[in-house]
Amino acid sequence: MPESKKNKQQGSNFEQPDILQAVIVTDRFDERFAPITDDLPQTLFPIANKPLLSYTLDFLVRAGVQQIYVYCCNHVSAIKEYLSSSKWNSKCSQCQITPIVSSDATSLGDVLRDIDQKSLFESDFLLISGDLIANISLEKALAEHRERRVKDKTKPIMTLLLRDCAPNHLTRTAEDDMVVVLDSNTQQVLHYKKVTGDTTKFPIPLKNFIQNDCVKFDIRYDLADTGVAICSPQVSQLFTDNFDYQTREDFIKGILINEEFLGNQIHAHIARQGHAFRISSMHMYDTVSKAVISRWVYPYVPDNDYERSVRPWSNKEKSDDRRTQHAIYKHLRRNVYFGDIKSIGKGSVVVKNSVIGHGVAIGCDCSISDSVIGNDCQIGDGVTLKNVYLWSGVAVKNGCHIEKSILSHDVILHENTTVPKGCVLAKQVEVGPNAQLQEATVIHVDTDEDTFAEGGEAKQLKPSEFGVKGRGVKWSCAADEDSDDEVDGVMTGIWGMSLVERDASQPEVAESDTSDNETSDLDEESDEFDEDERRVKMFSREVEESIARGFEENIRADNLILEINSSKYAHNVTIQELVRTVTRVTFEVAQTMANGNSYYASLRQLLVHMCPVFVNYNKSAQSQIDCLREIERYCLGNKDAFECLVKVLLLLYEKDVIAEEVIFHWHQRPVSVQGAAYPELSPEKLRASVQKFVDWLKEAEEESDEEDG
Repeated sequence: MPESKKNKQQGSNFEQPDILQAVIVTDRFDERFAPITDDLPQTLFPIANKPLLSYTLDFLVRAGVQQIYVYCCNHVSAIKEYLSSSKWNSKCSQCQITPIVSSDATSLGDVLRDIDQKSLFESDFLLISGDLIANISLEKALAEHRERRVKDKTKPIMTLLLRDCAPNHLTRTAEDDMVVVLDSNTQQVLHYKKVTGDTTKFPIPLKNFIQNDCVKFDIRYDLADTGVAICSPQVSQLFTDNFDYQTREDFIKGILINEEFLGNQIHAHIARQGHAFRISSMHMYDTVSKAVISRWVYPYVPDNDYERSVRPWSNKEKSDDRRTQHAIYKHLRRNVYFGDIKSIGKGSVVVKNSVIGHGVAIGCDCSISDSVIGNDCQIGDGVTLKNVYLWSGVAVKNGCHIEKSILSHDVILHENTTVPKGCVLAKQVEVGPNAQLQEATVIHVDTDEDTFAEGGEAKQLKPSEFGVKGRGVKWSCAADEDSDDEVDGVMTGIWGMSLVERDASQPEVAESDTSDNETSDLDEESDEFDEDERRVKMFSREVEESIARGFEENIRADNLILEINSSKYAHNVTIQELVRTVTRVTFEVAQTMANGNSYYASLRQLLVHMCPVFVNYNKSAQSQIDCLREIERYCLGNKDAFECLVKVLLLLYEKDVIAEEVIFHWHQRPVSVQGAAYPELSPEKLRASVQKFVDWLKEAEEESDEEDG
């Protein structure tokens, strides 16, 4: 008990405990790697014949993490089986690893809400995606985060770990393309946007940075997100408070939009040394596998058996045949790695950048290049493998040719079968003999001949198309439906591509088409403005309903704020748009309530009810200025409001909604009005009508200063 009390006292002084904790989310919550993930979780995909999860766990242990929660949402038994049979289950391990089953979770938001419900973390923790391979250091990022939290334990709630990554780098992919704006001095994230499609232009809200008093900021298009985030305990609480947060991008976007009145901040640490890669697509699977083989992410190389456990994970049927001896790879020239193989026939050659797993038998006159052969694979005579990934138990019989494809566990290719680039064969598929697949063919074994996965269609191939011994159905990914070219659809939807490949695939713009493109750009910008206008109108309509009903039913201000916040998140409006909308709508609702009677009487009743709401949203000087300017705009178009403006200002001042310094600032800077509904109501006349009130405030301020003096 004394120790617990001491820890509690330390927590009150915001001293971080010695133990460092992390949570690994093992599911992507999408169909990106279907149909392979129907049988095997992505976190157990073999990278150089070691499970992907082993790289993530070892990275965290080397970073000093002492307690890891592994959230399992799908394929729970497979993940738990791997953990129990690996070194991570050893009592000698310095890190405690606990699998947590969350089968009902359908998004990252559900996982974070479950974390909050279980109260797993009372101090800062690491949030990691289960598809990470990294050799970067976390020491500096953790130190920066803790230093910010010591100075202010409420505002800095998350630090994103980003890495330098030029747009032309192979690991910069189209689906993870992003632009980030950072405060140059504090590294606070001011803008975070995933760039989708092939657009070369995207809007950046510079006005928001100016409102945040940012003196200097950096617009960065040379960064990649590692998927690592250092989180405060408030992060999981915010997910619980906001059920609209489903992804990490939703959370970041929500925090940035609401930073002005909630005060929460997200910062970034940019890693400039080492590497950190996420297996976000088959392109990244291929690229990262080659990075491991080429020794970019040392110590994670095939000949460093850091896992020190039983044979790497294979399918359950083969589990009884796993070797328990300590088998190590031999590193040869040109980055060729040999495990404890059974045999290699005469005339066979492994050219370069390849890993040959344990228990592999290779026939005669084979050529293997830039490939990974899993454990217990059987390669026949005269086989050619180029840029190929064979997982455990695959049998490739005589005369087969394979190029840039993935063959999952226990696939069988019968004699003289050709598999061209872009093909993916899921577990236990059989092809051949004497079959030739088309490029980008994806095949899956399933008992249901109609459909076997949400979002995909299955069609049983004819024996003549698939081989007399063929077994499996063809997979059509959702991307195919929007593509005129099925091959391009599969390559884009399943394999993915780098930014360089994406840009190269786009048709070049002829000089004669420049004017057309400029017109198109203008049309796109016009569409964006139209969409913004529709969005704000819908938000305004919901706010009007909330305020009118709130006054009529005497709803508490706290509940009214929750309703307005919910509408704000739903329509993605900025804090400036929110302040202006709430202010304008309040005056409009009062006009409806008056119905020909005294406008100010109705407005005063409504303002008294709404003042706690105004105080909540007008905490900063900029928000108060926005509120006053919106009141001014409304008064310039409404005589009733114009005539009672001085009484409104007095009420807002007395209720601490608007500070006197803000009133002085506003009074000295009239707004410009075009096409006014009442030309006689000018900004100058409006200020003249409240001049006595402003003078009274100045006199009161001078008297207060004299008394203080």
